[in-house]
Amino acid sequence: MIARCVANQGDRQVQSKQEVQVMSGDSGPILLILPSLSPRTTQRELKQFVREGLSEAGYRGFALLMAVARCSILRLTDRTTGRSELHGMVQIRPAKTAFAAMNALQGKEFRGAKVEVRRYQPRSGNGFYDLPPETPNERRRGQLYIELLDC
Repeated sequence: MIARCVANQGDRQVQSKQEVQVMSGDSGPILLILPSLSPRTTQRELKQFVREGLSEAGYRGFALLMAVARCSILRLTDRTTGRSELHGMVQIRPAKTAFAAMNALQGKEFRGAKVEVRRYQPRSGNGFYDLPPETPNERRRGQLYIELLDC
């Protein structure tokens, strides 16, 4: 069961304990996506940025160091236009910490641009391109080349 985890109320974002438990339990990891990063962003910088946000949210010591389970950068290149963009993918555990990171990082400046932070949601049943391109309301771009950058 997937429930909306964060609701906007003006400039403030809130989540309920019940929503966190529905999403993945209190101890499960959550995958966050930070779209449209600067082309010069490195994995180390992204991880440090997330840890700084958690530190501002009150996390310290071992909990701060262990919260970021995985951090990757994806380069998406449109084969028809040649344009590319970077997206950060950060896995944080437990879920409560991931939601604290979302709230702490939302709208903060990173490498000269404001950051948007969302919980990653696969767009199709298994996360792959199994929907026909003519599906109504489909935002997926068909000619994308996706690279995982391990810096």
